[in-house]
Amino acid sequence: MDPKFLEFWGQAMLAAAQGEKQLGDVAQWFSQGFKGTEEFNRQFARLYGLTPGDDEKSTASSPEWQQASESFMQSFRQFLDLLDVVPRSDHEALKDKYASLQEKCREQQEIIDRLEKLLAEKVTGGEAASGFQKLMQEQSRQFQDLMDAFTGRKA
Repeated sequence: MDPKFLEFWGQAMLAAAQGEKQLGDVAQWFSQGFKGTEEFNRQFARLYGLTPGDDEKSTASSPEWQQASESFMQSFRQFLDLLDVVPRSDHEALKDKYASLQEKCREQQEIIDRLEKLLAEKVTGGEAASGFQKLMQEQSRQFQDLMDAFTGRKA
């Protein structure tokens, strides 16, 4: 894990513990893509050996800041994995996926139920079953007529 990341979080946690900054400020800075809080920007730049630009937008889009941000995020994910914590964005994505899969499952169950009902109707009283039943009755009658003819009985 990146030692710069650990030092940044260590200092942020110390500041929160000493009442200088709230953890909400850190979360806000982090969620806004490393923007918004000058103190955190300076600390981040100092730890990662970056020089702030004239304005926040040009600073955040520079290749050095992009690389440092990616390194920070990679270390952050490793840190969360170490703590066995899932980022909220991953959790929300899984919740959305689960909800869509539940809906799909419900729709498929409705289709299965409808198909089972149709199949049951065809087997018990549908046209195919009715035609098959008539055919069996006709063949039974013809077989009986044949047997009667062999034995000499008339129906």
